[in-house]
Amino acid sequence: MAVISHWLNNKSYPGTRVDTAPVTNPATGAVTGQVTLASVEDA
Repeated sequence: MAVISHWLNNKSYPGTRVDTAPVTNPATGAVTGQVTLASVEDA
């Protein structure tokens, strides 16, 4: 399953947290990936 990281200064950035949230297809409700959550340090 795809994990979407952050995009910062025109580069992919994994962030400092290990928590993720599901990415769902709104038409089907199927989980299609995970997105990495941000922390204060990532801002």
